[in-house]
Amino acid sequence: MKPSISIISDWKQRDYYYAALRQRIRQYLPDADVNSISNQVESHDLMEAAFMLRAAWNYFPDNSIHLMCVKTEASAEHPHVLIRHKNQYFIGTDFGYWPFICKTKPDAAWILNDEAHYKGNSFPSLNVFAPVAAAIAKGVSPDELGETGYALQEAAELKPVMEKGILRAGIVYFDSYGNAITNLNKSGFEQEVGDKKFRMFLMSEQNRIHRISSAYCDVRPGSLVAVFNSQGLLEIAINEGNLKQLLNLRTGDALRIEYE
Repeated sequence: MKPSISIISDWKQRDYYYAALRQRIRQYLPDADVNSISNQVESHDLMEAAFMLRAAWNYFPDNSIHLMCVKTEASAEHPHVLIRHKNQYFIGTDFGYWPFICKTKPDAAWILNDEAHYKGNSFPSLNVFAPVAAAIAKGVSPDELGETGYALQEAAELKPVMEKGILRAGIVYFDSYGNAITNLNKSGFEQEVGDKKFRMFLMSEQNRIHRISSAYCDVRPGSLVAVFNSQGLLEIAINEGNLKQLLNLRTGDALRIEYE
């Protein structure tokens, strides 16, 4: 089977970066199937990129390799990492988003040994990620590429905050319709709220929701609606409207859920 490699980045159409990376990969792997998950992520927006990769990776074949090309510069605090999870590989920088991307604690992680193995760090996607991806595709053991047993970080903003009678979720992504997707998954909601009566508030008490719907059309056009989407994450929207524009929302804004 051809090596399957995905790229997600905040590069834009006018830039040469994606074309250069794609061709570098094919220098190493001439028959590679290189796919773009998106090259239109908002600049430096790791949260948006993390959601997109989370939503897409499990549709790829086993042993696919995913390159996270947003905020790629490494430091002692945020090293380059190689991750293996559910027969998939991920390469990027550790800013604490990998447990969210993988939907659970990843199976294994390695700190990449940039200096020992690769050509430089001025364009990490090209000079670090591409040769690592090629090595993995050719069957090189991850233990030869970095230090095993690395404990991945976990960003606080990607975890709902649970208090007695209150659950606070954060918006992690807006789709092209302006629907807001949060970091609260269905199992977390059911565990904390269950069958209790609840009220959801978005930005103000005027914007409230009292139930989870199964589809947008469960409410009238122009009304707020809450659903669990195909990723199992709580999504807030306006039926036939653009929630993001109407309420001037941004990623990181909070949804408060009160329950009894």
